[in-house]
Amino acid sequence: MLLAATLVLIAGCAATDPDNVVPGVLPAPQPAPDADAVALLLEAAADAFEHDRLITPPGDNAHDRLLAVLALDPDNPQATERLERIVERYLEFASRAAEQGHFARARSMLDRARIVQRDHPEIQPLEQRVILLAEAKRVRIELDRSAVAARDASASARLRNIGARAKMPNTRVTIVARSDAEGRWMYQQMREAPGERRIRAELTIGSPPSVELIELPCGDATC
Repeated sequence: MLLAATLVLIAGCAATDPDNVVPGVLPAPQPAPDADAVALLLEAAADAFEHDRLITPPGDNAHDRLLAVLALDPDNPQATERLERIVERYLEFASRAAEQGHFARARSMLDRARIVQRDHPEIQPLEQRVILLAEAKRVRIELDRSAVAARDASASARLRNIGARAKMPNTRVTIVARSDAEGRWMYQQMREAPGERRIRAELTIGSPPSVELIELPCGDATC
């Protein structure tokens, strides 16, 4: 009787021992992800993304829902691709903030991008650009509104003078104009200044008409 009980115990251990797998017998398949749950999470993530609820507020953001999808379905390509889009959105926010001189916000957006994907290859280059822009010398030159509106020769001459400075190496320009047409005219006058270098300019709609010169503290082409 004791021998029989011992044999049963040994047989039970062998059946549960992973080292005693019978050749030719495959392990039980893993259950398929809950397709309905995955679909609902992806839909909720898309809605959160469209409203820029990217990693906040807690419990109601695209990032949390996409991580929940990957917990159910680790190889889900839609979740992976949408996490990448969250990083890209934060990089877009950071770049825009830096160009506008809002450097604390730019750094905050980069920190959020790292939360989603720490090793994303575009984060560090953009961080270096934010540092350069933060250290740049900025000169804002306001123009006479009436002279610009009339496309006056005095306004044209002043813009050409500004254009000569804008064509210096490592210099960027932000043009503030009251309309697209006015901004294009201002840019064209600046382009006619002496020098072959192309002026790198960004147009912002606003008033009064003005030009901001951003002189970056570096000497390579990435500036």
